[in-house]
Amino acid sequence: MRLIKQFVLIICCSLGLSIAQADDVESSKDFGEFTVHYSTFNSLFIPADIAAVHNLVRAKDQTLINIAVQRNSDSQSVPAKVTGTAKNLMQQLKTIDFKTIEEPGAVYYIGALRHTNEEVFHLDINIVPEGKTEPLKFRLSRKLYTER
Repeated sequence: MRLIKQFVLIICCSLGLSIAQADDVESSKDFGEFTVHYSTFNSLFIPADIAAVHNLVRAKDQTLINIAVQRNSDSQSVPAKVTGTAKNLMQQLKTIDFKTIEEPGAVYYIGALRHTNEEVFHLDINIVPEGKTEPLKFRLSRKLYTER
């Protein structure tokens, strides 16, 4: 239970760091019935013990993409199928595989993306909330940095 609370705290902090790094960068998208919250952060930000519990690889050249879906009517976390792709400026396409992390009252989807320092990626994210057939789609662009 302690590790779950630590993981939630880390995800919340990463959202704050994403906002602090660039005020003009959004961290959520409103789709009427649902709001999708997202953040990107280097995988070394996750402590080793928490990464081990969730089978996350920590590496200086790996960014994690965190996605959470919330129903606007009751602010509840919503299970969903999350898929994504990343394309760099050389038009190289990578598929992002998302892992589901379930906690009491919350569901997160974490995907990993390896990159070089200062590599720019355009991420296309598709989310199908449980009980729906139409995907929620959005694109975000990020310049990713390796940790030293």
